Parts: sequence; structure tokens; C-alpha cells
Amino acid sequence: NGRSIKLELIDDYCDRLSADMAMAEELRVNVLCDNPVTLAIAEKSLEKTSCEVRAIRLDPGFTTQEAQSLVNDHEASLSFIFNSQASRLTVLDEHANRMRDDHIFMLMSQDALARHPGSDVIVGNKSSRSLPSFITSCGGASKMVNAIPHSLQREMADTGAIIGGDCDGAFYLRDRWFGSDDAIYAAARLTEIVSNEGALTDLIASLPETSLRVLPLCDNSPLHSALWALPADEATFAGSR
Repeated sequence: NGRSIKLELIDDYCDRLSADMAMAEELRVNVLCDNPVTLAIAEKSLEKTSCEVRAIRLDPGFTTQEAQSLVNDHEASLSFIFNSQASRLTVLDEHANRMRDDHIFMLMSQDALARHPGSDVIVGNKSSRSLPSFITSCGGASKMVNAIPHSLQREMADTGAIIGGDCDGAFYLRDRWFGSDDAIYAAARLTEIVSNEGALTDLIASLPETSLRVLPLCDNSPLHSALWALPADEATFAGSR
């Protein structure tokens, strides 16, 4: 109709997120990101949930190890590392140890299924083998799909699933939220769980061991040499030109 309306959504988002949280006690948390806007929104949102927040700006191209080194000397119950778009979340416990993404997904699924028993949980194809059986033990039904975000979200909409995740740092929550890969909200939900149920290390210790292992290749020169040697030493291509 020819009109232009400008909206400031950050305050509304922070208010909506904080109103959704029910914290038993105040926690001290670190938030880390290389995007100043994402960092500011995460800091403001978690402060509104009654957390004491320390925000740390990371350099572009940071590694998880570099981020860990920045929080080793700062006591906190949780540390959250966000990617620039706030779509992926890496969690460090109170000792600055990185938590496995499938363990974080287990905690969130367990929390959501306690309110919605029998609901569907959509799992990306990067998950560990322990995850589907754990979801079943919590009273849910799991379904594995392609981890591409739009495929996972479409499957959630079709099945009415309350939570989805790809076990690679992306968590989609329809329980009390909008079903998007909102890492800031996922961090707030984990903060709520820890505030009400105890230290993250203790909560993780009660979960089943996972079969997921991550092998970083980027800085492993001996492994590179061994992999390059395999085709030359062991592979044969009969009849090839």
C-alpha cells in the first residue's frame, strides 16, 4: 500500500527468549563469536535470563582450540561458541572441555520429551548410533533424515516433531520456539537445563557413551602423508590408462 515500516526486532527477540526461560539459579556463562552483532544479541539475551555473561569477540577463522584457550582462566558454568549466523552452537563445560554435539542433543531431547511424551524427534544423518535408542528410552520416536537444514525442517513440519538436530551443532526446537536452527535459543535452553538440574559434566556423565568420533584432518601432516601413500602402495587399477 505504499507505506514503509521499520522495526527494531532485537529487543523483542531478547524479551521473548528471556520470558520463555525458567531459571532455578543464576549462572555465569561465556559467549564467544566472531560476529559482533551475533555476540551482542547472545549477550543481551542471556543477561535477560538472569545470567552473568562475559562476551568474547573472536577473530575470523578461529578454531575451537583457540576459543577454549580464552575461557580456561575464567570460571563459568557454561561457555557457548556461536558461528557468525548463530545457526551452530559449540558447548564447553565448566572445565572448558568441549561437549559432543550428540550429548547436547540428548539433553535437549530428554527435556522436550518430558513435556511431550510420544513425540517425534528428527535426527540428521551425522548422529551417533546411540541417539535413536536413547530417544526411544525417553518415550520419543526418532527418524533419521538428510542433515540439510531445509530437508530437516520440512520433515519436522510434516511429522509435527518437537525437536530436530544434525549432531553437528545445529538444533531445531519447536518445543516452545519456532523450529529454526537458532543457536542462541538453544544455548538458553541448555542454560535452563543446567540451572535446574545441575552441572553439565554430571548430566553428561549420566548419558550413554556415543560412538561418534571426530578426526580433524586439517593440521595433521603425518596422517596426510599416510593417506597419500595408500593409493601408491596398495591400490591397483588394472587396465587403466
